[in-house]
Amino acid sequence: MPTRWVTRMDVDGQPLREPMKCFIEGAIIAEPGFRTVEQCVAELIEPGEVCIGHSDRRPIMKDGKLVGYVAIDYRTQRA
Repeated sequence: MPTRWVTRMDVDGQPLREPMKCFIEGAIIAEPGFRTVEQCVAELIEPGEVCIGHSDRRPIMKDGKLVGYVAIDYRTQRA
């Protein structure tokens, strides 16, 4: 199953939460209990925040100000 690690980062690039293991959209085989990358991104966003774009480093904005990033690690395994 092709997986990605999704992490919420602060504006300085420091992780704020543990990475979430997610599978890519359109994966033929998915493990029960895993969410898609987009579902993981949505879970990391707080009320009133907006995550912009579809890159591997997506800005999170609140009230027009940058409050962090969602980082998507495309390695299949964590180091």
